[in-house]
Amino acid sequence: MKNYSLSILGKTSFFLCLLVLVVGCSDDARKSNAILSEQSLPWVESSSNLTPASVAINTFDSAPNGTILSPVGAGVDLYRGQSLTFEAMATDPDGDTNLSYSWSFGAYMPAVAAQTATVKFDTVGVIAVQLNVRDSTGKLDPTPDTIVINILNETDPNPVPTPIPDPNPGPNPAPTPEPNPNPNPNPEPNPNPDPNPGIVGTQELPITVAVDKNLSNDIVEVDLIAMESKVEFSPGVFSNVYTYNGVIPGPLIKTKVGDTLIVNFTNNLPEPTTIHWHGLRLPADMDGSTVAQNPIQPGESFVYQFQVHDAALFWYHPHVRSNAQVEKGLAGTLLVENPDSAIPAAEVSQEIMIFDDILLDPTGQVTEAFSGTPEEILLEKINGREGNVFLVNGKVAPSIPVEIGKTQRWRIVNIANTRFLRLSIPNVEFTRVGGDEGLLYTPEPNLKSIFLVPGQRADVVFTPTGVAGDSIPVIWTDTSRGRHSISIVNGEVIMGHDHFDGVQPEREILTLNLIDPPALATAFTPPWVMEPVTVIDTTNAKTASFTFSHGMPMPNGMVDFYINGKTFAEMTVDDALDVQNGDIFIWDLVNMSGGDHPFHLHGFFFQVIETIETDVDGAVLRKYAPNQVENLDTVNLPRRPGVMGTKTTVRIAIDFSPGLGRTVEDTVAFGGVSAITNGDILSGVRGQSGGWQFHCHILEHADTGMMSFFELR
Repeated sequence: MKNYSLSILGKTSFFLCLLVLVVGCSDDARKSNAILSEQSLPWVESSSNLTPASVAINTFDSAPNGTILSPVGAGVDLYRGQSLTFEAMATDPDGDTNLSYSWSFGAYMPAVAAQTATVKFDTVGVIAVQLNVRDSTGKLDPTPDTIVINILNETDPNPVPTPIPDPNPGPNPAPTPEPNPNPNPNPEPNPNPDPNPGIVGTQELPITVAVDKNLSNDIVEVDLIAMESKVEFSPGVFSNVYTYNGVIPGPLIKTKVGDTLIVNFTNNLPEPTTIHWHGLRLPADMDGSTVAQNPIQPGESFVYQFQVHDAALFWYHPHVRSNAQVEKGLAGTLLVENPDSAIPAAEVSQEIMIFDDILLDPTGQVTEAFSGTPEEILLEKINGREGNVFLVNGKVAPSIPVEIGKTQRWRIVNIANTRFLRLSIPNVEFTRVGGDEGLLYTPEPNLKSIFLVPGQRADVVFTPTGVAGDSIPVIWTDTSRGRHSISIVNGEVIMGHDHFDGVQPEREILTLNLIDPPALATAFTPPWVMEPVTVIDTTNAKTASFTFSHGMPMPNGMVDFYINGKTFAEMTVDDALDVQNGDIFIWDLVNMSGGDHPFHLHGFFFQVIETIETDVDGAVLRKYAPNQVENLDTVNLPRRPGVMGTKTTVRIAIDFSPGLGRTVEDTVAFGGVSAITNGDILSGVRGQSGGWQFHCHILEHADTGMMSFFELR
């Protein structure tokens, strides 16, 4: 989509004025004016319109373009239960008076398409309110304005109740509850939490659900906006992050098998981006990788549209500067449900559990990628980036109530850049019922822990036992994965073994608060056969081999990662594997390095046949197969078993047939980056992908070169 450009001070922008009326605010709240995000136009605060009942925000002034003459990070402070009225006024120098307005409230409520919106804020936290303005031709203001609202955990003694409009009112909508004037400072967990509209999960650990604005039963249509936001990981400290729709993690998109998913995506970041749909079998031009699609520039929009046919938990994230953009917050989940699942929803208590970590500096800001001394940069590139703060559904060390005796079903995804995830709960045994691409053929019971590399998913059930009032920790345990030490002495890099690899201290990252169930609960036992899995027939399979390695680290902080001896930037179409639709392949994924590499394949699933460890002479040291055949899109490639020259090979089978819901045309992708053309769904124009990617899902390794692609015709 082209940007709508209007002349102002020699720059391009809209003339906008925003007015926020603070209803029932204290004097302190009235003194704190809202601030625009860094991406916004040159507004400054003005006290000329200040009245006892209003705060004038962002009155236009002749400040230099891009300058904000207010202390960044202030925002509007409110008490829980207070209301704000947002009013937009815009002038188009070209004389277009037929402008349309839309207010986005991130996680809090659906967007409001109106010039004025009144909202009552009942939930404690930080909300980024964004205004989008379009002209009569539908062109969007390329620099939408954002106001940060901070709702405090107190109740205004004299609130003016203003209900939030219900986007789906029933025949007898419930009245808006009055705030409690004497809230309990230490409330007990609510055994029967009433989830907010648009929220799944417990009140303590909610996930925003994307609003489906399409009335069709078999079409899910949502809006996603990538934007700069502020979140509060530590009390009182606002971190500058990237978000989808103002929330971390991004909204959960809920679909069912056979639905068509339409995602109207807008990039309001200061840099290009895309959305990759991790694990989904979808058309090549919708994959969002850097060889499938030209990046979406700041201010531009793109429509992703495809059908979903595999019932599983997937996730979405950028594929441009992934190591930086995912770390700053751009990731969300996509759930494809099967109404006829072998695990009935009524039998279990289901939670979407998104595990992540983030690296914050002493001021609470996300540490820039590949920054610091040459040793620090090399450590981040060689070992990947591990954060110093664990996040569960975007929260730090949260606690959630769980009902004693009620089987819990956790749909888990590891979205961390690098961190390997091994989770356990004292005195609890898990049963793994599913993975990347859906339910297993048969359950895997009696597991003491759940292990996931970055990008992987697990579907597990367990039944908590104990006494109401007890608290049980969820524990992260370190995994030996081949971390290295780095030192630079006299201009030479010395790389050794990190002696803390695999023995880092355990961390309690989530607390389960046991509560009595509302009625006698019975444990659910998964059926012995859950989902048929068709084994890929490799009798006449073609073969290919891919070797994962890296170069020598340099004292200036540079190091390259390779697949078959080349970085992704060095690859040409002559290097890409040629695949024909319907081919069956056996790929040997060979790890020659001293560190593990999580392998991820775009657009198709695979099945692991076996893992083989060999010595320097090629003699087999060990060979082992998985417990059962399983459809995967991500698998760990263990490091070499010994000195340089030994190898670990993970052998996988891939069926390059289109699969259910795709045509041959959907999967065709060839020509490399230079062949890419972005399609336009609204105009019926199909895009051209240059290939299908595969790479290491330690994002620092992928972005340093450990990425490749194949062509499919």
